[in-house]
Amino acid sequence: MPPMAVARTLNDPIHGLIELNTLLFKFIDTPEFQRLRDLKQLGGMYYVFPGASHNRFEHCIGVAYLAGCWMRHLYKHSPVFRADYADVGEDEYERQVFLVELAGLCHDIGHGPFSHTFEDVFIEDESKWSHEIVSTQLVARINSGLKGEARLSDEELYLVQNMITGVKPDNAILHKYPRFLFQIVANKDTGIDVDKLDYLQRDCYSASLPMGFDAKRIIQFSTILRVDGHELHIAFHEKDAYNVFQMFHTRFSLHKQIYSHKAVKAVELMLGDIMKAADMTFGISKDLLNLDRYIMLSDSIIREIERSPATPPEAQALIQRIHRRDFYKLCGSAQVEKTNVADVKTLVASLKKHMESLKLPALVVKAKYDFGMPTNPLTKVRFFAYDQDGREVTASGVDRPDHQPETLNRGTTHAT
Repeated sequence: MPPMAVARTLNDPIHGLIELNTLLFKFIDTPEFQRLRDLKQLGGMYYVFPGASHNRFEHCIGVAYLAGCWMRHLYKHSPVFRADYADVGEDEYERQVFLVELAGLCHDIGHGPFSHTFEDVFIEDESKWSHEIVSTQLVARINSGLKGEARLSDEELYLVQNMITGVKPDNAILHKYPRFLFQIVANKDTGIDVDKLDYLQRDCYSASLPMGFDAKRIIQFSTILRVDGHELHIAFHEKDAYNVFQMFHTRFSLHKQIYSHKAVKAVELMLGDIMKAADMTFGISKDLLNLDRYIMLSDSIIREIERSPATPPEAQALIQRIHRRDFYKLCGSAQVEKTNVADVKTLVASLKKHMESLKLPALVVKAKYDFGMPTNPLTKVRFFAYDQDGREVTASGVDRPDHQPETLNRGTTHAT
């Protein structure tokens, strides 16, 4: 196995003592990345769960660390991987490890104030703006100011940007890179990636919720398999199927218990209404189109709005309500199957009509509880076992009904 590049040691509350390639600090020690110190990982949840105070900064560092760990594990324990890289020199291999780590490091630098809350309550058309796209733009921005070994070539930059989005383009530029490189940071195929492995642990730790799965075991029981004769995919030992499912179940539990808590949803809506009310004065929408101004936008926008004499009265009133914990009230909720789209639309229209008849201002919020996909997530995961000669044998998705709870497909609609 090629030796690890020169590293610096950090102490992380989740992963303990970790080592990071020194080149990563060329990206960390920039205004674009340091801004993450002022972006709460869980957005408005900090107003409800006092322990949910961690930021995107430490999450991104954790994802970079896990990305490197997984890449090295796969090289060491995957004969197919080593065979495919037989002609790759040590320097080139280490460079690819660095690029995977960099994709993990920068995957969330494009988030707006209060992280996902910003997109949920302020951005009206997510098809035109997303934090992933801004992340790819900010990576390019940082890279343009670097020199020497840390600076990425055009091809390397393009590779990192696509590892951030989790999509391998069907073009000649990235054709030579194996598919599994695009499954480590943001896995669009199975949903099992280092982003999820870090935030699930970090969020459970901060919210004092039990961890229902072993993240290290998921990495340790993985390998690379050649699928359909050519594509290299990440696969997991079949005996770890239940642990893999428990990872998805932990995600479900977090959505059910904290991410979609009624008080959390109320605060998030209020934060969105504050920013919308102050938008004309502070130009938040315009900042989205200007990276120079966008990197100055963080959770501190609420304090800026509060202390400005130009702030509209309605925005000031909402800020004071949050200080007094006078949140929007939950009027009612109903649970429907996610697959019944027509039922959801009918319910939303009915709730709005009812609240209007009572002459009460109301917002209808859809909260989704699932495992990241509409069916048993294990059906999308590739598992492997060893035959009697000790060779790895692949199997496509495994359907385990005994691992599939009745709540797999449910969502809740709240009227606030």
